[in-house]
Amino acid sequence: MNPPSGALAETTQHVINTFKEGGGAVLAWHGIRAVGSARYRFIEDYIYIGRVSVIQEYRGRGI
Repeated sequence: MNPPSGALAETTQHVINTFKEGGGAVLAWHGIRAVGSARYRFIEDYIYIGRVSVIQEYRGRGI
């Protein structure tokens, strides 16, 4: 990717701090299998959504 993804430089502590600052995460389920995820945080008058991912075989299904 150009520019490269910042996800590769993220540390566990960074993720913990994001949650402590009011951020959160969601999982998308298909039955008992987690097939997608995303993280979010509230910024002033909007919600930032990032780190969205869906397992390849479930992409294109509206997850």
